[in-house]
Amino acid sequence: MATIVVIDDRVTGRNILTRLARSVEEGIQVHAFASPVEAFARMTTDLPPDLVVTDYNMPEMDGATLIAKIRATESLADVPVVVVTVYEDRDYCYRALEAGATDFLLSPVDHLEFRARARNLLALRRQRQLLARRAHELERALAERGGDFRPSEEAIRASLLDGLPVAISTVDEQGRLAFVNRAYETLFGVDRTAVIGRRLVEVHGEEFATRHGVLDDKVRESGQPLLVPRQDTMLGPNGLRWLAVTKAPLTSAASAAGERVVTVALDISELKVVEVAGGEAARHDPLTGLETLPWFRERLEQAIARARRQGELLALMHLDLDRFKSVNEAFGEPVGDKLLRAVAQRLAGRLRETDQIARLRSDEFVILQSEIERPEDAAELCRRLNEAFAEPFVADGEEIHLSASLGVTLYPADGRTAETLLKNADLAMYRAKAAGRDAYRFFAREMNLAARRAVTLERELRQALAAEQFLVHYQPQMELASRRIVGIEALVRWNHPHRGLLRPGEFIRLA
Repeated sequence: MATIVVIDDRVTGRNILTRLARSVEEGIQVHAFASPVEAFARMTTDLPPDLVVTDYNMPEMDGATLIAKIRATESLADVPVVVVTVYEDRDYCYRALEAGATDFLLSPVDHLEFRARARNLLALRRQRQLLARRAHELERALAERGGDFRPSEEAIRASLLDGLPVAISTVDEQGRLAFVNRAYETLFGVDRTAVIGRRLVEVHGEEFATRHGVLDDKVRESGQPLLVPRQDTMLGPNGLRWLAVTKAPLTSAASAAGERVVTVALDISELKVVEVAGGEAARHDPLTGLETLPWFRERLEQAIARARRQGELLALMHLDLDRFKSVNEAFGEPVGDKLLRAVAQRLAGRLRETDQIARLRSDEFVILQSEIERPEDAAELCRRLNEAFAEPFVADGEEIHLSASLGVTLYPADGRTAETLLKNADLAMYRAKAAGRDAYRFFAREMNLAARRAVTLERELRQALAAEQFLVHYQPQMELASRRIVGIEALVRWNHPHRGLLRPGEFIRLA
């Protein structure tokens, strides 16, 4: 039974990664930690993992530091580590890989991609563990026989490698095959007696030999195995196959250190088929038939690139149904699902062929309006979308009135990346809700400043609790007729280290 350790200091991120990890395969054990320090302590004592999935940006220890500690620990050195980061800047990913990360994923994480990569890494780890067990069993058997017994290569292959379901081969410094196991023969459709002693280029062609030759040289020069399994393809007797490939230097008494390189190739073609088929299915939301966010984001990035080249404007809108939770509670989720389908159809009917719409989550949608000439074009579309709710919706004989709040942001005035525009549209949508709902609002930069102030205030509130900066002032309540004190009102105050004494009105909303 495999064990996955999830590390993320944010509750939401930790919960999402935990749910994804539990869906990788049946019976898997998942342990989640908010603290990388605590997680590392457990992994080195009573919780040896088969896979670690960790956030990069954490307050106690960043992802690169955590991975370096894992790789420096003998019992964890070969455990695959996947780093999740919200940063678009690839430098963060490269730092993690340089520290020894096996792979990385950008957040928000694509569910199918997460499951496929996790399954591949767990399968490869199982094969490595099986190989290590077989080697240990052989070593013990030889020790029991004692004497100066030296097994032949044939004996080693028969007792250790031929029983493994992964293709194993070794090459020398001239790129000649020195050994292949039975699984290698089956996968590549070759006879070992015909390929031993021949160069890779003669057996598999120039392209294959070049790819593997570069990796073999890297392993020889470093004297270390590849920490990150490579994905490779090959054309065998059963058609195109996808492989997860790892390599390591092979040392023995009979060969100089690093002279030969052993390659282990795991056939992951079936997983790839599932991944591709699932990816196509994941392109559309199963409830509404609209595109999902990952595909919409890709279209948005393409539209931004095109608008940048041609000097055009774009509008991005975030639409949220008002009080839809109450509708679900009053009529039930089946009726709510029918309403969402009807809303999606009605909204799509108000768009041009060049516009795009996707379901973001639950009762929220995003719309991309391209090739506009002025902001008023976006305002006109918002009015059309609001008018789509003028007529009631009918579901299971129930006539239900809905409304929506829209937030609008413009490229390039408000932002030049997909992430920035999505965030700005979200902020503008909440401003529309605060204005009374059933309205639309354009993004303004003060919204971003207000959001940042709220985040800063929330962080300072947590620090204030730890530092005991809150005070209670007691104010007597007096009965005027008798002039007696009849009660006491307790008033909280925050003794802020930089802003002085703050009244509740400045922080109670976030408390």
